[in-house]
Amino acid sequence: MKVLIAGELPSEIADGLEGFGLEVSTRPDVTTDSLPDAMGDTDILVVGDMGVSRRALERAERLLLIVRAGEGLDRVDVGVASKRAVFVSHCPGHDAAAKAEHALGELIRLDRMGPARGLAGRTLGLCGFN
Repeated sequence: MKVLIAGELPSEIADGLEGFGLEVSTRPDVTTDSLPDAMGDTDILVVGDMGVSRRALERAERLLLIVRAGEGLDRVDVGVASKRAVFVSHCPGHDAAAKAEHALGELIRLDRMGPARGLAGRTLGLCGFN
């Protein structure tokens, strides 16, 4: 089976799929607009935040599965995928660590913008962490 990893995603994704004996093509240069032309004879499509349009789905004659490496399917035309019998999946929590790190960075950035700059001698709390 041929897998297309479209857009910039961690190399571990390709490594894991190749470990299953799949033929993986990594195309970080592909965008939502150029995806239809990149589909070719792809069986499995892996995307990050990239949109998967009706046009892309119509060009992918062999497509069986779309995996969204992240949360939500709002950028995938699930209706068209369903009509074409293409399974669509997502990976909630895939980038949870990156989101948590980004949130901490934003807290520190916002703190530096205020009148009392810096965290030294102050307390920072997290709610909802497990």
